[in-house]
Amino acid sequence: MVIWRLEYNQARFVWLRGIWADTKESAKEGSSRLKKYLERIMHGEAKLDQQAKLEKRMGDEMNEDGADEQWHPEDPRTNVPKRRRSTGRSSESARQRRLV
Repeated sequence: MVIWRLEYNQARFVWLRGIWADTKESAKEGSSRLKKYLERIMHGEAKLDQQAKLEKRMGDEMNEDGADEQWHPEDPRTNVPKRRRSTGRSSESARQRRLV
């Protein structure tokens, strides 16, 4: 089993070898060991001691065909209208109506 965490430009991870076994009894023990190890990581007592640098690969940009498959609110290729910005007039006019 691998436990990992993404950071800015790297991934930190640790391999947990032999945490699971074939029998129910050893699965319960493995579950208990995993829970204890996760608690140690959360409290800073155990560290994710291995790391891998993350780099952007060439050609990872979205092509025109991919724009139909993946939607992003600021991508003009998805043809989604932008949200209207609030002018604040609606709340102001509501306050004025309450005063009248």
